[in-house]
Amino acid sequence: MIYYENNNGTRMDLDNWPVVIEDITELYGKEWKYSATENVNANRKKLDKFYRTGMSKKITLQVYADTKEEYCDVMDQLNEITDIDIIEKKPGKLWVGDYYLECYITELNPKEYDEIFYTVDVDTTVEAFTPYWIDKKTYTFHSYGITSSDNKRYPGKYPYRYANGMTSNYLINPNYTSSNFQMIIYGPVVNPQVTIGSNTYLVNITLETGEYLRIDSRSRTIVKVLKNGEEMNAYHCRSKGREFFQKIQPGRQMVSWTGKFEFDITVIEERSIPKWTTAP
Repeated sequence: MIYYENNNGTRMDLDNWPVVIEDITELYGKEWKYSATENVNANRKKLDKFYRTGMSKKITLQVYADTKEEYCDVMDQLNEITDIDIIEKKPGKLWVGDYYLECYITELNPKEYDEIFYTVDVDTTVEAFTPYWIDKKTYTFHSYGITSSDNKRYPGKYPYRYANGMTSNYLINPNYTSSNFQMIIYGPVVNPQVTIGSNTYLVNITLETGEYLRIDSRSRTIVKVLKNGEEMNAYHCRSKGREFFQKIQPGRQMVSWTGKFEFDITVIEERSIPKWTTAP
């Protein structure tokens, strides 16, 4: 399943008539840049760091059309779906299986329609300013238990309660390295605290019924959302003394909280390339 989805949610399939990506492997390459310090006396370099600041992909789309009018209609759709992201400066998503790349389609260079052939190649450039393919898995924790990531509720499931008064369950980070996350904590609650593995996230704040707190490790933000939708910066309410936005370690991680409030945790798996198992 390959398709482009703009920031308004409008999508166009890229693996089915009338538009098909010519070679999916064009999406699977990667490149890491690096900085190094030269040591002339030792005749070598010292590695400082590897980094990636963006990603550019050149792909070829094949447009199928029986008539020139059909071809023009498809190109108009492609242009309108991709241009809105550039005009609004909000990235769309290029999906490959379960993974997506936040990106812009900056170039569409079509060839002239020829009635002898029923396909026309369109040279396309994909630009991503966040160079990671992303998959998200959400866990919903209730004051009486936990649901699976498909968000179905199972009222018969109850948490385990231990002598320290904390409730425990777990989540799984499927990535091979530590992952960013987003946590949504729902009121009412005072000074909510959640521990994931060895990381503890405590925010000294009061949430009323209908309010919620949004913690995002990628953007390093903590935002309180009021009943009327107004957002307030709550960064200063975080627990001090250690790095607050620690990523979630890979594998199975215990999750502990008082059991008196509800929250969601979304594990954000970021990869240099989408898993090869998603390729057709």
